[in-house]
Amino acid sequence: MTISGRLALLLTASVVGATLTAATTSAAGAAPTRMPDAAGLTTSVAAATATPSCAAKAVAVRDANTYSSLRPKALVGIASYNIQGQHASGWTNWPGRRDAIASQIANCRPDVIGVQEAAESWVWETNSSSSARRISQYENLTDEVNERTTPTGDTYVPTNRYRTSCSATPEWNGTYQGQVAGWRRCLDSSSRGSSDNRILYNARTVRVLSQGFGNLSGATSTRRTVAWAVIEQRATQRRFFVANTHLDSNVSDAYRITQMKQALAVIAKARVYGGATLPTFVLGDLNSSRYTEARTAADTVTAAGYIDVVGNDRSLRASGSAGWCRRLPQKPASVPWQKDTVNTRPQDRFVTVVYNTSNNSKVNCTYPENNTSKPRLDPSLWWKYNGSAIDYIFASSAVRARTWQTVVPAASANGVTKGAPSDHNMVMTWAYV
Repeated sequence: MTISGRLALLLTASVVGATLTAATTSAAGAAPTRMPDAAGLTTSVAAATATPSCAAKAVAVRDANTYSSLRPKALVGIASYNIQGQHASGWTNWPGRRDAIASQIANCRPDVIGVQEAAESWVWETNSSSSARRISQYENLTDEVNERTTPTGDTYVPTNRYRTSCSATPEWNGTYQGQVAGWRRCLDSSSRGSSDNRILYNARTVRVLSQGFGNLSGATSTRRTVAWAVIEQRATQRRFFVANTHLDSNVSDAYRITQMKQALAVIAKARVYGGATLPTFVLGDLNSSRYTEARTAADTVTAAGYIDVVGNDRSLRASGSAGWCRRLPQKPASVPWQKDTVNTRPQDRFVTVVYNTSNNSKVNCTYPENNTSKPRLDPSLWWKYNGSAIDYIFASSAVRARTWQTVVPAASANGVTKGAPSDHNMVMTWAYV
């Protein structure tokens, strides 16, 4: 890859932020530790309004013109993306997929993104261990995103840069293309990293006040965690909390519920910051959908008072009239979008919701059950129906004016994702905290 002269200039600009206090939790309940700041991290604020974004942001921006109560609040973009581990199910060709994944993130430009299956293992450039580089998948992803965003002032940094072991001669050594780059620091610890759950944040728009993780029980050798961070928007100093997790698949619903209860315990403990309970986002791949007949991990989260941003309807079963493909209206305390016909249409607030979040799912709500010869209704009405979702964004009631976008490649059509770079699609919300 090449790097522009503008990027080189940005990388030598002034240092951002102060030392981050990272409250990390080991399996043994270790005491909080301090994590060094991203020394050498540089950003530019000149491009604050010139960066691209996903389509759903525009309607959220307009909300502040319609509802005066939103104007003192902070508009933030939050995303969740299972990027498919480089060896999650055999060779998954990460080198052939990473450009498209990084480009999707760079185009949407979230303030915070929770990624799952972002492996700590060394990246293979071919289907052979002899091609391994001394850089992990989540580190490689960060590089790829910053290659696209740093020239316009947006630099992404993992909240937790600890990993099981750093190479003696790591690629992630604090420099990039010969320039100081604070995001490129691997910190060596077998107990302080959050495994393949990582949270990346845009250091131009937000800062991390504290971060950590909690271990969850696991049915397999894959270590399960919930990563979390307390984040502050730089422009308004408004704070919010983000948690990111990935639950086991192919296990009982009861097991997933147990995992989510563990995750909620971590969230309940960590989201109180400075004596205040913060607006909260809970992200992740829960490996269960509204099509699951039994109680699911998602039901556990909503029972705890969190709102499913996209509004999966659990009240109906499949039927010829779309059944539980239907999407529920947003619950309070969002904006009353159903009554807003001047500035905002409902279909603008929910973009490409009809696409599944998992590309392995056979459920397709654009077609009647067992009939894929003729799509259901007119495409202009598809915004009413959710695809099958196992990737979620939940929000606490303090989060307002929520939007949703299922991010799919441009070639996608008729509710079917085409040319997807992962077995999941990125999901995103723009909302006020």
